[in-house]
Amino acid sequence: MKSIFNRKKKETAPPPSSSSGGRRLSNVALSAVSEGEMAELNKALKGVFDKYAEKKGITVDGLTAMCKECSLVEGKLTEAEVSLAFAKVKLKKSTTLNFDRFQEVCRALASTKGVTYQNIIQLATGQDVNTDLESTDHFDVDPALMMSRQKKRLTVEDFDLLKVLGKGGFGKVMLVKLKTDPEGELLAMKSLRKAALIKRKQLEHTETERKIAQTIHHPFLVNLRYAFQTVDKLYLVLDYMGGGEIFFWLQKQRRFSKNRVRLYMAQMTLALEALHKKDIVYRDLKSENTLLDLKGNLRLTDFGLAKENVKATKGAATFCGTPEYLAPEVLRNEGHGKGVDWWAMGTLCYEMIHGLPPFYDQNMQKMYQKVLEEKLVWKGPLATDEHEDTREILSGLLHRKQDQRLGCGSEAADEIKAHRFFASLDFEKVLNKEYEPEFVPPIAHEGDVSNFDKEFTNQRAMDSVVTTNLDAKEIEQTKFEGFTFTDKGGNMGE
Repeated sequence: MKSIFNRKKKETAPPPSSSSGGRRLSNVALSAVSEGEMAELNKALKGVFDKYAEKKGITVDGLTAMCKECSLVEGKLTEAEVSLAFAKVKLKKSTTLNFDRFQEVCRALASTKGVTYQNIIQLATGQDVNTDLESTDHFDVDPALMMSRQKKRLTVEDFDLLKVLGKGGFGKVMLVKLKTDPEGELLAMKSLRKAALIKRKQLEHTETERKIAQTIHHPFLVNLRYAFQTVDKLYLVLDYMGGGEIFFWLQKQRRFSKNRVRLYMAQMTLALEALHKKDIVYRDLKSENTLLDLKGNLRLTDFGLAKENVKATKGAATFCGTPEYLAPEVLRNEGHGKGVDWWAMGTLCYEMIHGLPPFYDQNMQKMYQKVLEEKLVWKGPLATDEHEDTREILSGLLHRKQDQRLGCGSEAADEIKAHRFFASLDFEKVLNKEYEPEFVPPIAHEGDVSNFDKEFTNQRAMDSVVTTNLDAKEIEQTKFEGFTFTDKGGNMGE
């Protein structure tokens, strides 16, 4: 069940010099360009590529020659920087780059000097481009997001990679720190390989995840700080939750007390309510996706399976989720809605008190059959008198008929919050984190990752080299326009 969880004031500068000493690299970003204009710019860049390329592509010597002729080397880019950019982009032992890889090198060179891809094309081709406004490159042409971005675009090189926190089928999560942040705030960087997303048909889910993580800010949801991409990968930089996963603590402690679960459950309810009010169904609530901060409060992460525009008990049909937490309507393939989240919350809360989900079986098909047909049985602590109200609320959350499930009525989440199980809590105080959690995750020092699985934290923290080469169609398919994002509270620096 392991998984990946997962402004500076704008400056102006003189226009580029047109002296015979060579074209100068402007310090201002360019205005956003249309797809048609970018196609023309890329066409011009293809001419430059053909000029310096040999039979199989452009070599590092050809790239260096181009940069010298465009006055990028000699005060702007050293030959070492050009070679480094070339080495980062080339695959395996290849000594040449095709045009797609050449474009990626141009983006890497632009990032090195804090300019845009269009700047590089302008210098390489001698084309004039409007320099009045802030720009995005052709991956990011959504003007609605332009005001939330910095002049300099982030890359992996802008972060110190400290520890691996988790790995999954699409990539991994690392503990990172922005090099220019004087406070040294710890963040979690989630990297996703585009080839794996294509193979598993997760492109749409990933785009939804980025959008939701950016637009919805809530005390009990992990918030997005930055997002950027390369030809091969997507990067999401998120709040770091140093307390680790509920999954990790269940493995260590087996069971949690009633009071501890009550607060977790209240925080989950508020998080899901916030999503549901936006007609978003989460669809991936599980112990791996519930994280703790260092004060012991809970947050939900990973919106890869979330779906927008889902109302009430209908609106979604995809068979997705984690087997142990799937609701009956998903297994029956009869369409589902927000009720799947309340079922999953009931399943997780049962698991936190008992140690296993209510219908768990090592045989997946038998487990599915139990979810559909077997009577809900109270095991372990749940069978005691102390948990009379717990049994009552879990029975409501684990009702097989979606329209009769607690939280699925006209009162929605208020129906859950009003249950006597929460009689000792004031939800306004829960929202403001005024209750002291019973359990506070221990750490020995800042950056201590002992609350994460050693299987991951013992691995070397590095941005893995992608060995799968995307073809032209796949590159176009995974451009993710509007993907780049910078939180207004973020500190990118120069």
